[in-house]
Amino acid sequence: MNNFPINVHFTGGRNPILGDVLVLGGTIGFALSNVGEEFCVQKRDRVEYIAMLAVFRLIVTMSAILMEELRTSDTLEALQEVLLMSSNNKDQGRVN
Repeated sequence: MNNFPINVHFTGGRNPILGDVLVLGGTIGFALSNVGEEFCVQKRDRVEYIAMLAVFRLIVTMSAILMEELRTSDTLEALQEVLLMSSNNKDQGRVN
């Protein structure tokens, strides 16, 4: 049983050349990362390589989260409210 509509037509998007360039860039980047991985593992200790990889992935992930958070301003306003409430709760919990 086919659950998909029969008359589905996919267009190439608004800028298919840009899509092709991005795919080629990603492929080249992935190939270079594999070659670099093999080079680093042969020249350096595996633990050092894994640590560098973890730090790099942390930087990429934090950059992506930051870009997404800056894109949605309502999330920033909610975050400010939460931070203000938590700082007020800390101040109220102190004993003079």
